[in-house]
Amino acid sequence: MLYGDKQMESEKYSSLKKICDTYIGITKIFMDTNIDDVIESYVKVHSFDPFADFVNEFNSAALIDERFEKEHVYITLSHYTDLSLKTVSTKRVRSITMHRDHFKIRCDDDSVCRIDNDERFMINHTGTLRSDVFRFLIRIDSDYYALSLELG
Repeated sequence: MLYGDKQMESEKYSSLKKICDTYIGITKIFMDTNIDDVIESYVKVHSFDPFADFVNEFNSAALIDERFEKEHVYITLSHYTDLSLKTVSTKRVRSITMHRDHFKIRCDDDSVCRIDNDERFMINHTGTLRSDVFRFLIRIDSDYYALSLELG
């Protein structure tokens, strides 16, 4: 009976150690993420895949830095409705969901903008590089969109 109790205690200890090691490993990955990594991935955005990397980096930063949490980020999507870029419709963004070949931007008014990764899609970061504002200009044929993420 005493031997069984020691074995159970040993198994419990072993399980707890595995859980702690896993937690430490995951935490280390996220602690290695910082604002410099987000900025570095931001300036590399010239196509769909680097944009997906940026969104993933941004989401990882949100796990360790409250400035990147959804409640503290003001995200807008602007759709320029004429070629002179003077008429614009801007909406507050609720979420950006990345998929393998497209991403969806859901706005506060429940509208969804789906942007496909195809030969018509072009994206680039715009404006000056500031650590608290990330802006993208997206062009699909003659439609232009501006996506802005501002840390609060």
